[in-house]
Amino acid sequence: MKKILILILLLCSSITFSQETPIRVAMPPFDDSISSEGEIARAGSAATALYEQKIAVLPNYKVRPSGAVQSYIETFEKVQLGIENPTALKKFSSSLLVDYLIVGSVANISSGIELDTRLVDINTWKVVYAAGVRSSSTADAASSLIDGYSKLSKQIIEEAEKRRKDNFTVGVYEFIEHHKNTSSYAYCGAMMEMLTTALGSKELITAIETKFIRHLIDEKQLQMSGVITNDNSDENYRLSGVQYKVSGDIRVFPDMMTVNYRVFDTSEKRVIFTGSVDLGGHSVLRSAARYIAKVMEDALNNRIGSLKIATFPSGADIILDEMPAGKTEKGALVLTMEKGDYTLDVKYPGYKTHTQKISIVPRKVTELSIRLEKISEKMMAEAMNLEAIGRYSEAVNKYDEFIKEIGDTPEANVALYRKGHLLLLSVKDYEKARETFMQLLDRYPDAMTRAEGYYGLVLTYKEMGNAEMAKSTLKFLLDHYAETPAADTARPLLNKL
Repeated sequence: MKKILILILLLCSSITFSQETPIRVAMPPFDDSISSEGEIARAGSAATALYEQKIAVLPNYKVRPSGAVQSYIETFEKVQLGIENPTALKKFSSSLLVDYLIVGSVANISSGIELDTRLVDINTWKVVYAAGVRSSSTADAASSLIDGYSKLSKQIIEEAEKRRKDNFTVGVYEFIEHHKNTSSYAYCGAMMEMLTTALGSKELITAIETKFIRHLIDEKQLQMSGVITNDNSDENYRLSGVQYKVSGDIRVFPDMMTVNYRVFDTSEKRVIFTGSVDLGGHSVLRSAARYIAKVMEDALNNRIGSLKIATFPSGADIILDEMPAGKTEKGALVLTMEKGDYTLDVKYPGYKTHTQKISIVPRKVTELSIRLEKISEKMMAEAMNLEAIGRYSEAVNKYDEFIKEIGDTPEANVALYRKGHLLLLSVKDYEKARETFMQLLDRYPDAMTRAEGYYGLVLTYKEMGNAEMAKSTLKFLLDHYAETPAADTARPLLNKL
C-alpha cells in the first residue's frame, strides 16, 4: 500500500512539474553599439544567438524563435536606436505569445567583456530579473549568467512582482561624458546598462528598462505640461508609475575617472539625491554601478540623504561629528549620509572655524554655501603686546578672547600655547596652566604642537611638585615625539626629575 501511495505522489508531482507555466520569452538582438576601446564585430548578434541557445534548452522557458517575432524585433531595433517611439511596441504584446523580453548588451572595456541581460515584462517594461558580469569572452560571460536564469520560474517571478508592486520605480535616463570625449562617451553607455542591471537586482526598488526610459519620461513630462493627453489605453503603461529618473556624467582624468549622478522626482521636477564616485580605472565601472544602486535603494526608502557643501575659499576641511569627511575641492563636496542630525565644522588655515548643526533628510539634497571669515590678527597682536610689557593677567584674558573668537584653528593653538606658558612662568597659576596645556592636547593638533603641549605639562607638573607625573609625561614625550624640538629641549630634565 505504501509503495502504491509513493508512486501516486511521484506521478502527481511529475504531472504538476510538466504542467508548470513556462516563462515565455523573446530575445531582441543584444545591443553592441556601446562598445568601447575598439569595435566588436557582430558582438550583439553573436551574444544573442549564444544566449538564445542556452535559454532554449532550459525546461522552465519557452523561447519564441526570432523569425516568429521578426516584426517586433525590427520595431524594437528602431526603438533602441531612437527612430521609433516605444508606444509602437504596444500593439505587439497580445499577438507575440510572450510575456517577457530578454534584453541585453555587450561592451568591450579595458580588454574585458561586459555582458548585461535583463528579463523585462513586455507590458510594463519593468525589469523582473537582471544579471551582469565582466569576463574574458562573450561565451564565458553568457555561461556564467545562465545559472541565475535557470533557477527562475513563472511562480517565482510573479511572487517577486507582488512583493515589489508598491516599490518606487526608477529609470536610468542618460549619462553624458563631461568633456565630450568619444571613448568616454562609450563608457557612459556601458554605465547606463550596468546601472540598470544593478537597479533591476534590488528588492526595494523597481527598474524600468533603459531602452525605453527616455521616451517614457519625455511622454510623461508632456502629459504633465498638457501638451499631450493620456488616453488611459493601458493602465500598466501609464507613466505615473515612473517616479524617478537617474541622470549623470562621467569625467575622465589621466589617473582616475569620476561618476556623478543625480536622482530626479519626475512629478515634482526636482533633484532629490545626488552622489559622486571616484574610480581608479574603467574596469571597476560595474562595482561603481552596484554601489550607486545600493545607495539609491537606501535613499528612496528613507534611509539616507545627500549633503552638498560649497565653501569660499574652496579646499576647506569638512568635519562631521568630529570625524574628517573630505575637502570642498572641485567646487563642492557631495556626501551620502544616513538620516539624522550632525555637527558640521568647516576649517581653513587663516579663517575662523565655521560650526553649525545640520539635519540630513531622506530623498533630499541639503545644500550649503559657506563663506568663511578671515581671522583678524589684531587681537593676537594686542595680547602679545600686553605680554611684552609685563601685563600678564591682561594678556591671558586677551588670549582667551582670541581663542573664543576664532574657534578650533591652528592660530588658536598658538594662542593656547602662549597662554599656558604665561600662566606657568609669569602668573604662576599652575592648575590653570595645566588645564590650558590639556586643552591644547585635546584639540588633536599636529605633532609639533602636541610635543610643545606635553613639554608645557612636564614643566607644570615639576613646578607643582608632582615629580612622578612630570617624569611619566616626559617619558611619553620622548617615546612618542623624540624628533621634535620640544623633546630636544626637555631631554636634559630626565636626570633631574
